[in-house]
Amino acid sequence: MSFVPVLPFAPEQFQEIRHCALGVKLRAARLAANLSIEAVSERTRIRAVYLSALEEGRLDQFTAPLYAVGFASSYARAIGLDAEWAAQAMRQFIADTPNSWRRSGWVH
Repeated sequence: MSFVPVLPFAPEQFQEIRHCALGVKLRAARLAANLSIEAVSERTRIRAVYLSALEEGRLDQFTAPLYAVGFASSYARAIGLDAEWAAQAMRQFIADTPNSWRRSGWVH
């Protein structure tokens, strides 16, 4: 069974919304698809606490940047967004985030 989300905008417009953080975009697409965090958790097999952390930009919940990037990609794919775009957006978010949130030795 194929999942096709119903978005309040065209998919190509979604990536043009640059003023919003990745987490806000993921949450907006999830809500537009009428999905709960728990439903996405079941689809991705990623714990709901991590999906919520992605939506809220709480990178301190992840033990390594690789998890944040991979989870963002999986989350996007599960709700019908471009997984590579989400991974790249997360990499950029990590690079742009001040050092204060980073765990010792986490990102150089």
